[in-house]
Amino acid sequence: MQKTVFRSVFMALVICLSACRQSNTEHTEVEETALEFAQAYFNYDFARAAEMATADSRKWLEFEASNISQADIDLLRRQDSGAEIVVTDTDSNGGNWASARLTARNFLVADTLGKAGHFVEEQDFDLKLQRDSAGRWRVRMEGPLRSGR
Repeated sequence: MQKTVFRSVFMALVICLSACRQSNTEHTEVEETALEFAQAYFNYDFARAAEMATADSRKWLEFEASNISQADIDLLRRQDSGAEIVVTDTDSNGGNWASARLTARNFLVADTLGKAGHFVEEQDFDLKLQRDSAGRWRVRMEGPLRSGR
């Protein structure tokens, strides 16, 4: 009887630890993908950002890239450092969808009317992520990123 109870408790503990490890790994993967994507996106490296985005999201990265003016490029070149990104929260359901909340600091917002962009001190953004067929997390954009204030 005592051995049966011990085995049951031991098995429950092993299952719990395995589930926690999988959840922590998924959390880490979501956070790393969101951070790497955001660092590329907010520093105008759209080619690198596209590597971490879903195929149907790439049109939005191309749209963003097409709105960069020479004045924006000049502003970016004068910067001492790039945008700073901090992932503040992630959430996943253990399936194919996840979300990440991040704070972007000191990043350029391009003006779509042909004027030079301006730098924003700090804003929060929400990203949606989707697992691809190979099991990797990809950022899914439904439009240009907008602040999730």
